[in-house]
Order: sequence, then C-alpha cells, then structure tokens
Amino acid sequence: MPTMIQMKRRAVSDILAVIERIRYASELSKAKVLYSKVMTEKQATLMDPGNVVAFLYLEQYYQRAEGKASLSILITQEEDVQMVMIISPTTRNTLILDRADIDLGKRVKKVLVEIGFEPDMYWDDLSERWESWFDGMNPITR
Repeated sequence: MPTMIQMKRRAVSDILAVIERIRYASELSKAKVLYSKVMTEKQATLMDPGNVVAFLYLEQYYQRAEGKASLSILITQEEDVQMVMIISPTTRNTLILDRADIDLGKRVKKVLVEIGFEPDMYWDDLSERWESWFDGMNPITR
C-alpha cells in the first residue's frame, strides 16, 4: 500500500534550499539520495517562465524488515507556491516493510513541516481516493 502525502507552502526560498534540507536532515541521515534532478523552464519548453520542478529518490535499508523502503519526492514551484508530493510505495508485500515506508514518509513530512510546509492532501488506502487533510480524519498519526 503506498503512502502519498501532498504538502504546500508559499515560496520563501528556492527549491534547492528545500532539497538541501531534505538531503541533510538528521532525521533522514540513514536514507540515501539515489537520484536528484532539478529542471527550470529553460530546460523544459512546456513549463511557464519562473516555474521549477525537482525530483528526489530516497532509499533506506531496514534491517528488521530485511528490505529497502523507497521514497519519491516531487517538488514544484509555480509562481509563489511550492508543492511537494511524497510517494512511498512498498517494495515488498510485508507488513513490516509497509510500516518502514510509512515511517520514511512521515520523517520527510516532519522535515518539511519544520521549514513551513503544511499538509494538504493524503492518499487513503481504504477508500482509494485523495482525502483533504482536514476532512475529520487524523492522518498525522498515520
């Protein structure tokens, strides 16, 4: 079951600062950044001027689960709003590894909250649809 969290904030710094905060956060010291890419409107003809997109792929080995949890992070900036999509699909069909993916996603969410991002939407596995963070559920404990 994937964990998907969407967050947003007003742009108070550039996307590179967000990437650096994730990359060097003490909460994520055991996770490895396997891939990182930033694109500006100069590199992509379909993007409006001033927009930037960044993608990170993290992976962490969990000894207890005997497997790796992975996490994809897509960061976009359109005008003065930055959006982050955190997606952590389970790499093996075990309950322990599923919890590892959720843990990794929550730690990234915590880092982003510390720099001003607010949770916006999350994927509800039970209903298989996007839920607003404020729909009465308590996804912070998820």
